[in-house]
Amino acid sequence: VALEQKEFQRVIAAYWSTRADLDAKAAIRLAIALDSMGRRDDAVSVLQPHCTSDAEVIGTLAGRIKRRWLVERRRADADEAMRLYGRGFELSSSPPRADHAQAYYHATNLAFMHMAYGGDVGEASRFARETIRHAEAAPRSAKAEHWRLASLGDAHFVLGEYAKALEYHQQAMQERVSAWQALSSQEQALRLADLRGVEDEVIRRLAAIYVAGRTVAGV
Repeated sequence: VALEQKEFQRVIAAYWSTRADLDAKAAIRLAIALDSMGRRDDAVSVLQPHCTSDAEVIGTLAGRIKRRWLVERRRADADEAMRLYGRGFELSSSPPRADHAQAYYHATNLAFMHMAYGGDVGEASRFARETIRHAEAAPRSAKAEHWRLASLGDAHFVLGEYAKALEYHQQAMQERVSAWQALSSQEQALRLADLRGVEDEVIRRLAAIYVAGRTVAGV
């Protein structure tokens, strides 16, 4: 965790003074670093100028606003996060050149938001199925495999398929994963499981997967 924080500080030192001139990829790196160091509003301001037609930037911005909503519970933040995830999903899932990796990212977050904010299990289930469809079609990447498997796990939680959900989260924690990635995945999975009303034993097993995984990974 300490090494990861040093890397975030390095990124902030390198990019903050030129934040208005950054390209989209650098803006995403800076925003994630700022958010991880407790500077969420700065992260949002860095991303907003790039939030036009880039699904990855849109998703990163939506993620910062979603996390702010989870802390402050302002309705405007929840509405904006859902709007952004919806726009990102529309951009990334449109044929003929769908970006399946981006599409499942937006779909899994839409499933979460429909459960956590809207309380709409039907819409959450629809986006859970979209998550599965795009995650299964997405190219495999060592860097992104943790996210792909965790997203599949979350989708199966939404659909009430708890054994499959736990299996995917177990696989996710066997992939390369950083401290903040593991904590982010664990937090969303636990929230979804709780919202879905799963048994306490399933939640304990889910938590144990991430505790054991972080211990093995040294995070």
